[in-house]
Amino acid sequence: MLKDHAIQKLTSAAKIVAEELVEEHDFPLAVYTRAATVERRFKNLFQLFADCHVKYGHAGPMSQEDITSLDACIQTFMAYFRHTFPSATIPLKMHLLEDHVVGWIQRWGFGIGFHGEQGIESCHAIFNGLERSHSGIKDPERRLRATLEKHLLSVTPGRVGGVPEPKPRNVAE
Repeated sequence: MLKDHAIQKLTSAAKIVAEELVEEHDFPLAVYTRAATVERRFKNLFQLFADCHVKYGHAGPMSQEDITSLDACIQTFMAYFRHTFPSATIPLKMHLLEDHVVGWIQRWGFGIGFHGEQGIESCHAIFNGLERSHSGIKDPERRLRATLEKHLLSVTPGRVGGVPEPKPRNVAE
């Protein structure tokens, strides 16, 4: 995820170099002014993207209110991009963000981090925490069952009745 300090470090690089060029090598002041403009534009862009990313880049369940908030962030981010870079084309990942992420989340009810490497890492961290909280259960099968039940209840709170029984499958022999 883009953090404020990382955004600042990334976007200030051109301005720092431009300042050095102006002060030490007698470049025109316009170089610094242009670099400051670039810094401001990209800092705003990256912060707007970070606002979106924090809302969808996780493996947790999302309410309709969360999805509506994400959609507003995406629309703000894309409007800023189009206004600030009017001649730029929309990269594929930004198209996916604008036109498909909200629909995907509405369909599945979870952040998209659940569907990729971030989701695997996020689930891994969640399960490690759940396993620690059930470490007092000696029987490994009971400990695993308790861990899975706790996870199921955390991602689908409507299942207070417990874990559903597996459905038998008709397997052609």
